[in-house]
Formats: sequence, C-alpha cells, structure tokens
Amino acid sequence: MIVKEATESIKIKQLRIMLKRSSPDFLFRKEMESEMARSLAGYQGEKSMDFHLDLLPKDDTFIFHDLRIPYGSSHFQIDILILTTFFFLIIEVKNMSGRLLFDQEFHQLIRIYKGMEETFSDPISQLYRQTFLLKEWLKQLQLPSIPIESLVIISNPHTRIDTISEINDISKLVTHSSNLLPRFHKYQNTYKEEKISKKEIKKLSRHLLKQHSTKTPDLFKQFSMTENDLLKGVACPKCLVLPMVWQKHGSACNVDMLVKMHIWKR
Repeated sequence: MIVKEATESIKIKQLRIMLKRSSPDFLFRKEMESEMARSLAGYQGEKSMDFHLDLLPKDDTFIFHDLRIPYGSSHFQIDILILTTFFFLIIEVKNMSGRLLFDQEFHQLIRIYKGMEETFSDPISQLYRQTFLLKEWLKQLQLPSIPIESLVIISNPHTRIDTISEINDISKLVTHSSNLLPRFHKYQNTYKEEKISKKEIKKLSRHLLKQHSTKTPDLFKQFSMTENDLLKGVACPKCLVLPMVWQKHGSACNVDMLVKMHIWKR
C-alpha cells in the first residue's frame, strides 16, 4: 500500500510562480525554465511508477515516495522506499531519454541525446550511499538486521541502457520500470525468512513520516532574483498575461484592449 504518495515538490510550485511572475527578458529565465523541466521530468518519472507499484502485493508492501530523512548533520533522500517483512527495497528513479552509458570506472552517467553528450552524477553510487545511510539509521532504532536491495529504474521505456566497460555488469542494479515486478518476485524468492513483523513495520512507517522533512530551496538566491524582478498586478484569467489594465469600470486584458473585450469587474 502507498503510505506516502508522490507529490509535486515545493521547488516545482515555487518555480511555476516565479516563471509566471518573471519577465521573458529576465537574465536567468532560461536557467529557471531548464530547472523546471528537470524537476517536472523527475516528478513525472516517479508518478509513472504508480502503475508498476500497483502490481505489488498491497497487503505486504509499505511504499514511500520522496523521503528526506535526517542523519547526523545532514539528510539523505530516497525516491521510493518499499518495506516488506522480509526485505527493504530502495529505488532511484531516472526519467531520461536517449542513450545512457554507465561508467563504473569513473562513477559517472553519460547521456547521449540528439547528438549532444552530457555527464551526470552516478545513480549507482547514490544508491550505495542511500543504502549505507538507511542501514545506519535503522541501527539507531535498534531494529534487527534487514536485507536492503536497491535499484536504479529508468522510467522512459524507449531509453537505451548501456555500460562503457563490458567487465562491469550493471543489469542487477539498473533496469526499466516494466521490470520492477519480476525483480520484486526475485527478491521474494531470495529472502524467505521474515525479519520484521507487520506491527513493527507500521511503527517504523509512522516514524519515517515523522522524521521526513521537506527541503525548501532558496530559488531567489539560486537565480539571483529580487522582488523588483517580479511582475506585479492581477493575471488575466483568459490569457494569463500580467498585469491587467485598470479602467474606469473594471480592468481589461492587455491583449484584448483594442477590441474592448474581456472586462473584469471589481
């Protein structure tokens, strides 16, 4: 069952407002639009997992989206965490198009898309860190040792997955979302001994929700934006242009001013 659903992040909500209220000529608007596209792609990739997660046994799984748990002086984030009485599963979701090359020698991810090559941080290394920190965090709760599996799931079914070195087999760690169910069944067949009771998982679930904290990014600082860069006024309900122009008997849409349409009465 879904304990914590996937929802739009605060960053997406803030960026949507900032883009609506910033001028097309704002110096860092393209960077804001790129950040919005990346954030939306991540959210949409995670939401696309709902279909595959719904195939898992509802009475035997406790599923969390977007957990951010404190550990030491920092936090660690998990896209999807699945708890069962036999094992836990961490999933890192990547919604990326093109061809993905996993370079395990230098621990980086290379994407080739539309003739362009980009380098990203290695999601397999991210999984290693998340697994380690979750184990350490669970130790603090004095829970029994529980097997933790981890997967990088590519949500775009058309994305090609490759590895630079033939020596490094990443197939056990990286797969498409359509392969989640058979992987889950494989883990079920591997781990036959119950490690934690459902009662304990429900208690752990409440603790995870209590410990979760939402990150609020400082986007004004990130994009060097001040209050003076924001467009003021009421947005037109028809065309969304800012601002509407006040007239004697109300306000008019800038776009329709010449034909005297679209009056918004006070």
